[in-house]
Amino acid sequence: MQSENDWIAGEAESNANSIVHAECWALFRSGQFVHNLTLNEVHQLAGRTHVLEIFDTVVGAFTFAAGMSREGVLQPRAAISLELFGVGGRELTWPQDTLGRVDAVPKNCWCQDDSVTLTNVLPSEELEARYHDLALDTTLAILSKFGSKAAPRGR
Repeated sequence: MQSENDWIAGEAESNANSIVHAECWALFRSGQFVHNLTLNEVHQLAGRTHVLEIFDTVVGAFTFAAGMSREGVLQPRAAISLELFGVGGRELTWPQDTLGRVDAVPKNCWCQDDSVTLTNVLPSEELEARYHDLALDTTLAILSKFGSKAAPRGR
């Protein structure tokens, strides 16, 4: 971990249980938080991205922002930007069995764009009250960029 007067930052890497993960982050005194992380490379998924990894990442971002808002850091409004880079041609998956033969995502769900950017600017009160719903809506918007027209909302 590193720090200066106006910021604190850290990074982590892991390569355990056939999952490769790397991230770095910085939190600025102004309240800006920048979190860069790789999509997990899971050997069993053969280069595809699990729907729940996207959901988990988005929920984490909205939960963190809602907590910062409750502490008065993100007042009176908050901006949350999520950007995925280098995802062109990347497929989605949600295996329903241990061998991955049954998938809840249709085979034609892949990203045609090299990058995806979504930004939400909203009042702090709305973020605090609806962060779970906002995270789900944002996840579904990301999945639509991969061609998922009927994302499993009920799950």
